[in-house]
Amino acid sequence: KFSSALYGFRDDVLTALNTPIDPQIVEWVKGAHTIYFSGLNDGVAEELTLKTNEITRR
Repeated sequence: KFSSALYGFRDDVLTALNTPIDPQIVEWVKGAHTIYFSGLNDGVAEELTLKTNEITRR
């Protein structure tokens, strides 16, 4: 049951990480004073928020 839930997960992660982002979106986000992440209560949005804060405070 668990292994079937992970079927295709590797490919999905690689697709998400390698999907190009429109440069206009990057510029728009760079100019934002606040960035909000939302999602299921599984820790993903929370981790994205922490990592973003770590990167942008450098």
